[in-house]
Amino acid sequence: MPARCPYCRSEDLRPASVQHRDSWVQRKLSQAYRCRKCGRRSWRLEPAIIGLALAIVLVAATPAGFLGWHLMTAEPEQAPQAAQDPLASLAKRAKSGDIPAQLELGRRLADGDGTRVDTTEASRWYARAAEAGDREGQYRYGQALLEGSGVVQDYRSALEWLTRAANQNHAKAQRRLGQMYADGRGTPVDKVQAYVWLSLASAQGEQDAARLRDAVLMHLPVDKIDTAQETARALHARLSGAAPAEPATAVAPTSVPIAVTPDDGSTPQ
Repeated sequence: MPARCPYCRSEDLRPASVQHRDSWVQRKLSQAYRCRKCGRRSWRLEPAIIGLALAIVLVAATPAGFLGWHLMTAEPEQAPQAAQDPLASLAKRAKSGDIPAQLELGRRLADGDGTRVDTTEASRWYARAAEAGDREGQYRYGQALLEGSGVVQDYRSALEWLTRAANQNHAKAQRRLGQMYADGRGTPVDKVQAYVWLSLASAQGEQDAARLRDAVLMHLPVDKIDTAQETARALHARLSGAAPAEPATAVAPTSVPIAVTPDDGSTPQ
């Protein structure tokens, strides 16, 4: 109880009831008193109620305080490292002369696998593998020249690189080479050579090679059939390692690529 009335300084005070017009602080956190001398009401904050309010505030504020302290003292999170170019490692190996890496890099660039499509750059990597003597690189570079994909279309140069791959027993190159001889692309039409290369491709299970070979056979003169089949057998034996190496009867690769104008602009499939 307050020692004196704040109005008349009388010590004659008694507890008073809470009234509706009293404020929330007066009703919840204070005790009302009335002076018997002047009749006025006054209020005093109750220590117990104040202590309870402080305890509630502390309980609510403690987690927030710990969180704030943690945020202030925690080390700043390191920024994530920039994503590396998925082809960077592959390109590094390709530049060092790794032929499988050159072929894979060329394929990804040609297909847009993990990067933008760039047939020009793809053909350059195929050319590097081809020049290193890899038969798959020779086939892919020959295909690029045949189709004009990333390079100027050049049937004579395509014939050269496909012949090199075919002479290393590359089945797809043999099929494509047979088609070129059959159609006269980069070389005069030669049904015997077409039959020979398509026969070798068919012997390796190359798709459509047997059908294309039989179509060529229908146009072979009777007196050329035995020669074509004998040549195919001998070349197959040599390339498969079943016979001593002998000069192949197929066309030899040209030493210098010669650019020619495509006869009809189409690409055999």
